[in-house]
Amino acid sequence: MKRKVITLSDTTFVITLPLDWIRKYDIKKGDYIDLSQINDDLLVSVDSIPLKKNIKIDISNLTERVIRWQLSALHKSGYDHIEILYANKDQEKLIYELMKNLFTGFNILSETANCLILRSIAKEDKQEFDAALRRAFRITLLMGNELLDCFKKREINEHIKEKELINNQLTNFCQRLINKHNYGGNKATFLYAIIWNLEKVCDNYKYIFDTINTIEDLIEPNILEVFELINEYLNDYYNLFYEFELTKLNKINQKQNLIKEKIKNIQKKDEILNHLQVLMTQITDFSASIIALNS
Repeated sequence: MKRKVITLSDTTFVITLPLDWIRKYDIKKGDYIDLSQINDDLLVSVDSIPLKKNIKIDISNLTERVIRWQLSALHKSGYDHIEILYANKDQEKLIYELMKNLFTGFNILSETANCLILRSIAKEDKQEFDAALRRAFRITLLMGNELLDCFKKREINEHIKEKELINNQLTNFCQRLINKHNYGGNKATFLYAIIWNLEKVCDNYKYIFDTINTIEDLIEPNILEVFELINEYLNDYYNLFYEFELTKLNKINQKQNLIKEKIKNIQKKDEILNHLQVLMTQITDFSASIIALNS
């Protein structure tokens, strides 16, 4: 949108603010707003908490997978009050499961026959974003290393899979803050893409875990080597995200070429190797968004 500059004196220049934005944040005469200069852009922001978003949905005729997608999307979108109409006990159980494992800071406000109302009771602080995102990276790295260790030691650790649930909670929380509080400003799109991709990377570690039926499901040494290199590859991108230098991508790209060559030389093709190939592609997808975030 465009705004005409008004002059009040030789040194005072004024522009009007959009009325919808004023109403949304309940800005009144005498309130303070923040101005941040980002290169050639001027970001206008306010510390006020956005108005609570309410919604009513009916999941009675939806499959379990679609219900999971819909409720996750509503949480990420920043809804604070969600009234859910459902058809049976299985759907009710699913709602409780999602609230426990995904809806960080939500509780049951009321419950009647075939209707649950969820409400956010947590004070969402934008300052928690950085800690949550770093934790999401680290829990994913830990999951990959523990999974590799599981294969090396011929031991199954059921607790490994729990880390994927923690990753879901953390990445959903970060996406919610971006959507609700515009965290990241004009770089929010790239930040959101990184978080979305991180959740998919962790999913693939879960898929690898799900291929383990017994401890006899071992993978060959050359595949173990690829697994270890891919874990290092993810760690390289983690370090790049927090200590960005464009030249670091040259070394990271060399490691990618090394992994590709080792995969090419493996004659045996199996499910785990397929997941590792997808993992490498997903991790590589961090590149453009990290560069854009730092441009």
